[in-house]
Amino acid sequence: PASLTLFFLSYAVFWVLCFGLIIGGGLYKWFDKHHYMIVCGGLAAPLLLQPFIAPGITGEANVPVWSRYSVKATVWIAIFSFIGNWWYTHYFYSVLKASYSMPAHDLNAVPLAMYFATHFYFTLYHALAAQALRGVRTLFVRNSARFMFECSLVCAMAYSTAFTESATISAYPCYSFADRHQAYTLGSAFYGIYFLVSYPLFATIDEPREQATPIITITTGKASPTKASPAKGGKGGKGGKGKAGTKEEASTDIDSTDLDQEESTHTLYQVVWEALGAGMAVLMLLDIVRAALPLPLLVPMARPCKSDASLTCPPFDGQLC
Repeated sequence: PASLTLFFLSYAVFWVLCFGLIIGGGLYKWFDKHHYMIVCGGLAAPLLLQPFIAPGITGEANVPVWSRYSVKATVWIAIFSFIGNWWYTHYFYSVLKASYSMPAHDLNAVPLAMYFATHFYFTLYHALAAQALRGVRTLFVRNSARFMFECSLVCAMAYSTAFTESATISAYPCYSFADRHQAYTLGSAFYGIYFLVSYPLFATIDEPREQATPIITITTGKASPTKASPAKGGKGGKGGKGKAGTKEEASTDIDSTDLDQEESTHTLYQVVWEALGAGMAVLMLLDIVRAALPLPLLVPMARPCKSDASLTCPPFDGQLC
């Protein structure tokens, strides 16, 4: 996990600079639907292919393909981001009156390039969130206070992620909202629902299971709380049985820890189903919010700008997207 996190964060510097140049420099004004695919697909490709063609980057060259953490993390994010574009985008269309209006190839009325862009955005978000949660679980004893702190941290990270993304792409006119202020405030909370579910679940992939108390505690001159005391004869005993007992305990401790680590390893099968489960959980939460407002869910077969050229964003206005 640490090696993949470093790779995700290092690569994020590159794609963030690329997006900053494209949007800040206005290069998107010369893009057509093919350019969007080349840019977004090209930026996503290294992340999607790294686990298979360059596993050495994450130190997994000698690990079987389907056991690599990088494969599991990439598959998890690919599934979740695909569901997000295929389904969740329509909640933004219906609830926040959002629209994509640039020229693009579409898949289920969502620009195909966005499926790829979401993937590299989500690798950055989930790498940072998993690292933060990993730090909390390492530094603090597991109890109810830590659980509440983790919940608060996830909520804070989810909202700040959504708000920051909304703010940073505000200069891009081809992704717009009927009410931009509402999109920044309430919309960020709506978008943050994605991460309330995905952050804590993604952070559990291949993480060792925690023990409320150590399996074995090695102490000096005292019996282990979970093992029988060494044979009498400790320091002054005959034959040095005390020392032998301590070595035996230490050996058992290592074996038990290794077993615990092994039990916590996810299979790719588990990863796929957990990502699908996270996708369904988010879908339910989004729909509960939509129904509570109440607003209808409309799933169009095509974006409006595909049939009305006046709805295409500048500088492409006047042509169908």
